[in-house]
Amino acid sequence: MNNEQIMNLIQEISEVQAAGNYVSFTCNNFGIEVFVMRGEIKKSKEWDRTFFFRKMFSEKRTEEMYQECLEYLNKMKETV
Repeated sequence: MNNEQIMNLIQEISEVQAAGNYVSFTCNNFGIEVFVMRGEIKKSKEWDRTFFFRKMFSEKRTEEMYQECLEYLNKMKETV
């Protein structure tokens, strides 16, 4: 992922969080992880979706995962 995609992802995550959902975002040298939970976080709830972007993935796989993640985050904003 390039810097523009990462910044776009962070913007989408921020909007999903502002809509009342919980999103965990981790970025490190190994890759990026996004965990999404509808509504407030609770120990009794499980993550609704998880997305993993690893440096070892092909560009095609990373792009597919990126698009899937953005689509899911957009749906989260619309359905809250």
